[in-house]
Amino acid sequence: MPPRRAATARSVMFSLEPLNKHARDIVADPVNQEFVTRRNGSNMIDIAFTLEHRSGLYPSTVGRKGQVKIPRMFVANIQISFELHKETGEIMLVDRSPSQTCYVYYALSDDLIRDFGGFDALALSPTADEIKIIFGGSIRYEFELKWCTRDPIDLEAWKSLANRTGQVQTLKSLPPPARLDSRPTVLGPEESRYLEQKDITVNHVTRTSVIKCLDLYTGHRVAVKTVVDLIPERYRDEGETRKGITTDLDHFLQVEVLVDCFHLVMELQDGDASHLASLQEVKAPRCLFADDDDIGQPLLHQMLQALDYLDSKDIIHRNVQPKNILYRRFDNTYHYRLADFGISTVAPHPLVYDGTGLFVAPEVKDKGFHEAHTTEIDVWSLAASLCWIFDVGYGHLYPFRIDPGIHTIAPEWSHVIGKMLSPLPLYRPSAGKVLNSMFDGEGRVPRE
Repeated sequence: MPPRRAATARSVMFSLEPLNKHARDIVADPVNQEFVTRRNGSNMIDIAFTLEHRSGLYPSTVGRKGQVKIPRMFVANIQISFELHKETGEIMLVDRSPSQTCYVYYALSDDLIRDFGGFDALALSPTADEIKIIFGGSIRYEFELKWCTRDPIDLEAWKSLANRTGQVQTLKSLPPPARLDSRPTVLGPEESRYLEQKDITVNHVTRTSVIKCLDLYTGHRVAVKTVVDLIPERYRDEGETRKGITTDLDHFLQVEVLVDCFHLVMELQDGDASHLASLQEVKAPRCLFADDDDIGQPLLHQMLQALDYLDSKDIIHRNVQPKNILYRRFDNTYHYRLADFGISTVAPHPLVYDGTGLFVAPEVKDKGFHEAHTTEIDVWSLAASLCWIFDVGYGHLYPFRIDPGIHTIAPEWSHVIGKMLSPLPLYRPSAGKVLNSMFDGEGRVPRE
């Protein structure tokens, strides 16, 4: 199958088909005829993607002074507008009426009807079978949105317009990661704002799934992970999530995971650090963790902040590894998050082997170790993960010999990474101490 082409030049994205008399009056008005096309026996207003207009869509406004005009005294100057989301390219319907009188009805292939009102902005997704838009208050204007193309917007071409001074910021920013408690019989997100796009992963054994969704209120793509605990309250009964380990976590560099049955909603990431390691720009020789290292230093700094936050809550992640470090790149900058708290526990923790092979701290593997496990386990795992990602070798006898391979390691960091890899947790610095000594405490959680 050939790849989908982006809509370019002037492409009609969708048409507005009138459903009642007041809407038909708008379409029949002579001042709006430049936008009207007759299709399938009905006159409709075409909304096109065009590089000739700063908004990217034309016509983009409807109202008394809109590009599509409504010649009525008590209609708002701009009743509604259609805008391109500057980050995702989604087409957003913005309710500009003072009383927020716009309503949208989504009909989906699963026979569900989702209705929305009182929103500032709402994404219009071509994956919906039917979308109806109603606005105007006491005088209702009803339209059905008819998609003419389902190709994505050529967002880069729109962004590159020299005369585009910026999008009017009426769109909501992405909310932080959130959870939706649910009943075990519910297989998908209960909140109507999340529109399913496609399955990313499904594990029928563990009854977990990750679904790519569109957050209709923000226009951002999110990942919704659904988890059903096969043994109800198992984790709490075993003490693995005492103190509500994940319900109390709200650090911006961490992703929340709960017990029993829940939906985890988070911003869709580009990949994890195991994938990052395969990129050519990561393999290119660099001075690791130096100030000009725009990949390794942010990764180390942000993960230290995440671990310091966990330490402040007396929580051990126990599974820090490249696959659980998610990343997203925007504005040529990498941003990282620590994920998967499925085996997290409260420190100090009894001697239990858990984790992933290469990245398990020595005291976890050592049957002769008789002290309770602490948060320093995660510090070792982070250092081991960094060595794996950047193909840096290290020995198994203390003091470690760091072999940077094709990279060099900033001199001030070589000793620090070695101490993070100490086989004895007593000599291993905490994440907070590394933040203090190497980043002047930037990002540390204040201690009471």
